[in-house]
Amino acid sequence: MKKLKIAMRSDLNMRMGKMAAQSGHAAMKVLASHMRPSKEGLRLPASKMNTLTAFLANPAVDFSFVENETEVQAFMGLAGDSQKVIDNGATEFNGVKTVTCAASGIFTEKWEDTPYDCAEDGTERRARQYFIFSRSKKLQKGDVCALAAIGCLSQMSKMLELDSQSDYKQYLISGRTNIAFDSWIKTGYAKIALSTPSDEALLALQAQFDALGSTTSLVELNGVKMLAVGPEFHDNISHLTGDLKLI
Repeated sequence: MKKLKIAMRSDLNMRMGKMAAQSGHAAMKVLASHMRPSKEGLRLPASKMNTLTAFLANPAVDFSFVENETEVQAFMGLAGDSQKVIDNGATEFNGVKTVTCAASGIFTEKWEDTPYDCAEDGTERRARQYFIFSRSKKLQKGDVCALAAIGCLSQMSKMLELDSQSDYKQYLISGRTNIAFDSWIKTGYAKIALSTPSDEALLALQAQFDALGSTTSLVELNGVKMLAVGPEFHDNISHLTGDLKLI
């Protein structure tokens, strides 16, 4: 099984939560580059869904820092199937679009067809994906970024459903039935990293999200637990996230 590899720029001095969001973006773009748009939403062939499922059964992330954008490009040059993230500068970088990181791996081959390219920015930020970390253990940058990548892919896999209307065996994230996902993918796929004080608080929060019908994934690495939620519309869950602290 191939690892998911993420190369993150160290010269930008991003806060930990920002790096987590960028790692989630990178992992999602690796997956999305193997998906194809249709009138109904985004489709993924069964063979690639099997690869994603196998990865998530035993996820392995190789996270590393690189010094600058040139080294991000060098990383991509060594990987046949790689995707870079260009931040739109809305919260950092003084409004300047900036290459932050890149990712490769999971899939054994590059899809030679024109890849689906997620929107880099948008005028609306109505739906977000949430990464909520427990602070029962000290958070390390590498663990935080790896967990965000795994959590994002886990959430994407849970949204993919077998498309019974297709002539071929494919999986579909329907933009018609998953309105939050449709808004999210079209308006910059925003992500935010938050924290709870303990594992117990995180598990209690997961129960509250589940009671609302939210899609969640609880992932753990080196003893650190993280809950991935959504994408969800802010107004629907603000009563659960409003008091959580940014990381």
